[in-house]
Amino acid sequence: MRRHFTRPQKMTIVQGILSLVFVVDILQLWLVTATMNSYLGGDTGVPLPAALFSLLCLAANVGLLKFLYALDRAPRDVDAAPPAPYRGGTPAPRGAER
Repeated sequence: MRRHFTRPQKMTIVQGILSLVFVVDILQLWLVTATMNSYLGGDTGVPLPAALFSLLCLAANVGLLKFLYALDRAPRDVDAAPPAPYRGGTPAPRGAER
């Protein structure tokens, strides 16, 4: 059975995911800068490993995005009160005495 999170738990998870995405994006920006600096300096062996690592960062971000979509698909009314039990029969018409 799948566990459903409450709204505060979801917000904590979303903030953690945003923090990870921020760190990975800053890492990718630094990687592009260092790769361009190295390549323009004459080192031609750097771009391929940098591109592979950048693809790994992209895969991590896509995985986090898929997890976020799966988290949003869970029911949102987990902390709501359960529905009233069914008592059977048909409701009496309005204004009718019992």
